Amino acid sequence: MNTIKSLYVAKKKRRQIIYTLPTQGDVQDMVGGSFNRIIAQNQILSEWTKDHDTIEQKAVGDSMIFYRGTFTSKQAMMIPSGLNIHDEVDASDAAVITQYETRLQAQEDGGWRWYFSHPSLSGHGVSIYWEQSDKKEWNIKCPSCTKEFHLEWPRNINFENETFICHLCTHELQTEDRINGRWLNQDGLPWKGSPEGYEFSGWHVSQL
Repeated sequence: MNTIKSLYVAKKKRRQIIYTLPTQGDVQDMVGGSFNRIIAQNQILSEWTKDHDTIEQKAVGDSMIFYRGTFTSKQAMMIPSGLNIHDEVDASDAAVITQYETRLQAQEDGGWRWYFSHPSLSGHGVSIYWEQSDKKEWNIKCPSCTKEFHLEWPRNINFENETFICHLCTHELQTEDRINGRWLNQDGLPWKGSPEGYEFSGWHVSQL
């Protein structure tokens, strides 16, 4: 998902991007492996990146995406950016992520920031940004009792039958029930394109 979104922003929004992972070794593994395979299997993405495509840099239309590790602070000081994407924030060097903020200063709108991670500790890493966000959850409606809720482990699992259930009426949920939902923030309001009073737009992507 991050690969396609970053390429789209670089191409269509014409923003130069800094994409960080914890270490330069992670950059080699992730970009050289997963990212490049996704690009190679998509004719449009391959066409977008054909002029300059390396592990650490990709030219996408008029923009560039730079892939960097966070444990090399010198790399954080040299590249201007319109969007900073920080992947696996909890495993990254927090001080260097903060240094990358200066790379956004030339943007009239202050630049964009995306933070992704599996959370580890409260008050650390991505948790800091989540607590300042609108905390959106994917909410679905039970077709039996019509109550709306987001899935949680283990309340929405029938372990005996290995199925998803409504925790309110125990109705078995089908795949279509889990797909057809909507994003609601912590105030119960649907997503309308902005975080509405919060510092960040936060999305909890559940494995359920």
